[in-house]
Amino acid sequence: MVKRFELIKDVVRDAIASAEERTTAEVRLVVRKRSKLSPSEMARKMFEKLGMEKTSEGNGLLIVIEPEIRRITLYGGHEKYSDEETAIETALAKFKEHFKNGDYHAGIRQGLAAVGEMLSRVFPLAEGAENPNELPDELAIEE
Repeated sequence: MVKRFELIKDVVRDAIASAEERTTAEVRLVVRKRSKLSPSEMARKMFEKLGMEKTSEGNGLLIVIEPEIRRITLYGGHEKYSDEETAIETALAKFKEHFKNGDYHAGIRQGLAAVGEMLSRVFPLAEGAENPNELPDELAIEE
C-alpha cells in the first residue's frame, strides 16, 4: 500500500509547491507503515527527524499518511496550529473523501489545496516577499 504512493510522487511534489505559494509555512508529506506510537507522538518524532522545527519561522506542517490503517495525521510545530482545528478537520476530510474511493491523486490535490488555504490565512506571505523553499517538497516514504 505504501508503494502505491510512490507512483504519484510528482502529484505530491506539485501539490505541496502549490500549497506553499502564498504562505511562509513549509509542508512535508510522509507515507509510512503503521506506527505503534500514538499518532501525535509518531508525528512529533517524524517532525524532528525531518528537521522541520528548523524552519526560519517555526511554522512547518507535517502530514503523515498510514494507508494500511487509513490514518492521516497533521502535525504543526507552531502554536497557531492549535487554533485551526476546524480547518485541519476540513483538510483531513478532503484527503479521506477521495482516498476511500481509491482516488489518491484527487485526495492529495484536494487535501493539500485545503492545507494551502489554511496556511495562507494563518501564515500569509507578504506581497513581494521572498519565499525560499526551506524544506523539500518531495514525498517521503518511511518503510
